[in-house]
Amino acid sequence: YAERALHEMEAAVMALGESEAVPGESLRVGALETTGDYLLPEVVARAVSESRMQISVETLPALELQWAVARAELDLAIGALPAASVVAEPLFDEDLVLWAPPNHRLSNARRARLAELEGVGVFCLSDASPLRALLNDGAGRAGIKLKVLAEFPSAEAVLRAANAARLPAILPAPMLQLQHEQAHSSGWHAVALTNPRPHRTIALLRRKGREENPALRAFVAHLNGVVGGLLKPE
Repeated sequence: YAERALHEMEAAVMALGESEAVPGESLRVGALETTGDYLLPEVVARAVSESRMQISVETLPALELQWAVARAELDLAIGALPAASVVAEPLFDEDLVLWAPPNHRLSNARRARLAELEGVGVFCLSDASPLRALLNDGAGRAGIKLKVLAEFPSAEAVLRAANAARLPAILPAPMLQLQHEQAHSSGWHAVALTNPRPHRTIALLRRKGREENPALRAFVAHLNGVVGGLLKPE
């Protein structure tokens, strides 16, 4: 998806230039909890301040998001593939990475095999999170059991606790990219995890056969602008 970054940003600029969104139009937007928490605030801020829309955001599990979009209870959603009951446009891969503090033995590595986390104490999302399920599955396939020091229901809480304790965490890479200056200001590093690679594909979900109104087109343009910046190679 990184190769699409420039095209995404250019298309977003063009779409916004052509947008006819009426001030005060409302949209109902759904999202996966963790992904929506880090991705949607900037998108919604742009949509409200630049296109003057009214937006409500609801977080739901993946299947419930698809059903809500298919039943027109949501105008669109940020969900995960596969999504057979709706129109799904892949946006980016959401990889889990090791958030390593300065002087950690893996902090200077660009990537690490999951097996290298054997015995490494980490902060992570709680068992109720689908991202934790991805992590547990990857650890099982790598033949290790994670040493969990603390777990939280939100990725933001994981990040804050890990930074305060100066201990490693496992977090979504796009979240850390969107918070790049703040997150990386003190020498911490995101280390890609491989063999296997814990990730899921995030997609824009829309109802089949729905005619898009100006507000929806404008919101998608803002979303593509944020995602395009997220995917831009550093």
